[in-house]
Amino acid sequence: MILTGCGTTPKQTTIVQYQDREIKPSASLLTECQRPFDSKPLTYGEAASRDQVWLCAWERCAWRIMTLRKQYGYSVNYQPLCVLEPEQTK
Repeated sequence: MILTGCGTTPKQTTIVQYQDREIKPSASLLTECQRPFDSKPLTYGEAASRDQVWLCAWERCAWRIMTLRKQYGYSVNYQPLCVLEPEQTK
């Protein structure tokens, strides 16, 4: 006569450990974005020349957000739009 079920097999247990890791971004990424101009342009030509400056200012601000997203592990697909002339970077 064969008895089945008399033998005991050890139960498998899974132990999971979690570790909290604080990610602190650079303080420069958390500062408020600066506006390049506070006054309205006086002429159409001045307004047209400001467009590139505004684009670059908003792109720098967006770059901060994308850098923060990258630090926290989110995917970032970024293609720069702004191309500054050397005299405009001063």
